[in-house]
Amino acid sequence: MELYLNATSPYARLVRIVLLEKGLADAVTLKWCDPWADDADLLKANRRAHSRAGNGGRAPRLANPC
Repeated sequence: MELYLNATSPYARLVRIVLLEKGLADAVTLKWCDPWADDADLLKANRRAHSRAGNGGRAPRLANPC
């Protein structure tokens, strides 16, 4: 799985803590991104990002790549 996150997100920190506590940290690849810059990888992974006018992608986003 891939976790799209940014350094300033308190929600991303919470998700990382849960992953560590549940022993899932090795199963997740961290993808650092900037949601305010319309990061292409985040927009591709987050389907809802295109429906939010002017708000770009949302982080954190946990994705299971196909």
